[in-house]
Amino acid sequence: MVIYKYKLKVEIIQRIMMPANARILSIQVQGDEICLWAEVYVDRDNQLEEHTLIMRATGQPVAKGSEVYRATVQLNSYVWHIYEEPHL
Repeated sequence: MVIYKYKLKVEIIQRIMMPANARILSIQVQGDEICLWAEVYVDRDNQLEEHTLIMRATGQPVAKGSEVYRATVQLNSYVWHIYEEPHL
């Protein structure tokens, strides 16, 4: 197993490609960037799959029940609440 880091953009909706067996561990600010860390089993099938992340500012509505909360981060004067759309 290896821990990979993915740099996220400050965008309302973004899609990142990660190995299918990746498990998100944490999302935090490092320096002046938002980063996601995930465990990946490198000795297994590393087929990539798309993960859709949604960033919402405080006070914005959240789709009830369909999005999985991942983290809250503070960057500059903004607070972002990061959700992931479930895989189909």
